[in-house]
Amino acid sequence: MSIYQKQIESERLNNEVEAWLLKNQITELPMGFSNFPDGRLPVAKGNYADKKQAELESLERIELVNQRVRELQARKEERWKQKEQARAEAKVQRELAKKERMKEQILVLSNFFKNAIHGDLNALCNLAMVSHKTIYNAKTGSTLIGKERWDAIKDVIANFKHGERNALAAEKKLKAPTRGRRAAPKKPSVETLRRSEVMSLSKQAIARGERIFTAPCAKHGYTSYRIYSGVARCLECKLRLNREYLDPKLDQVQLDRRERAIFNNERMEKALASGTNLFEGLCRVHGYTEFRAHRVASRNKNEFRCMSCSKASQKKFNQKRGVSA
Repeated sequence: MSIYQKQIESERLNNEVEAWLLKNQITELPMGFSNFPDGRLPVAKGNYADKKQAELESLERIELVNQRVRELQARKEERWKQKEQARAEAKVQRELAKKERMKEQILVLSNFFKNAIHGDLNALCNLAMVSHKTIYNAKTGSTLIGKERWDAIKDVIANFKHGERNALAAEKKLKAPTRGRRAAPKKPSVETLRRSEVMSLSKQAIARGERIFTAPCAKHGYTSYRIYSGVARCLECKLRLNREYLDPKLDQVQLDRRERAIFNNERMEKALASGTNLFEGLCRVHGYTEFRAHRVASRNKNEFRCMSCSKASQKKFNQKRGVSA
């Protein structure tokens, strides 16, 4: 087609478009207009078999994904069921062990009371370091004694000799009176024996270079003790004293100082455990800053100090001596 023919064809098309525009009116559609509001577009013309095959392949891929999701969900539910079953079995075992221990303590204590005479219960309580109420409640089944304490009570009952103290008292009464007034030898009380044991364990801890050890307390049984300037104190008794007597008398400044000390001590222990003596602590003057830990041989403990405060103190000391920093 020549250029002249193309020009004639273009003019003909333009004339047809202008004639159509004169007879028809253009309708302007708003933004977002659609003849398919449900989103389902009509199938385009083409090979129906190819379209059907593509649709089937798409459905197969979706089904494979869904099958994988169902398998993962089933595995997750199976693991959860196994954990729940293990927890339930462990709980059942614990309950069975408690019931067996309850039956055992009722049987053992009942046999003890059958053979007991006056004074045996006091001797048992002193040797086992338990109260009368605990023994009576355990015998009736209203109290379940802990496993470790019950093992200790069983050992005492197994080696217990009924009426031994009464026989000793009767033997003392049958002895011939001596001339003059002599002080009869007395057996050490339970409290005396307990204090002796605490002092012995304290000396052993000091020899090992430790400040915390386990010893019997008159109120809390076997618990943790701490050595303060050579004196051993029960930590639970110390904590109760602080809460009831000392804490109400502290003002806000003292309470803040205690909280900072506890926070910095924890940070220092972590730093020393990791092999360094530098850590980030909380200073009253400088806030969060660098601290250095050092060993105090005279007090046998680790202490810390703010590096900023140390530098400021050294600078002030040098200025006072007239030495430039």
